[in-house]
Amino acid sequence: MCFKRKEKIISETTKSKVVSVYLSDTTNHTLNSLASNLINGHPLIIDFSKIEREDANRALAFLSGVAFTLDGNVSNIKDMIFLFTDKNSFADGTLRSYIKDLF
Repeated sequence: MCFKRKEKIISETTKSKVVSVYLSDTTNHTLNSLASNLINGHPLIIDFSKIEREDANRALAFLSGVAFTLDGNVSNIKDMIFLFTDKNSFADGTLRSYIKDLF
């Protein structure tokens, strides 16, 4: 019983840290803001389906570079939806569970 309560608390912490975005523009301001979230330890779930392919590729390349710099990962979790993480995001396993439950 104590374990389940602890898992729930960790899961809620993970959920509150994740930034989910339907990307609608790829201005420098928007991309820099997303990069700042990632740099500050907030995993990003970004849906690129509302923007043109060229803009999506530009944003994907930029944010992938940020994740790479942080020794993180980029995962395609669904068509046009990507997860960007830093190296510590999967440390306790709750982010993996959260993504699995979400999609």
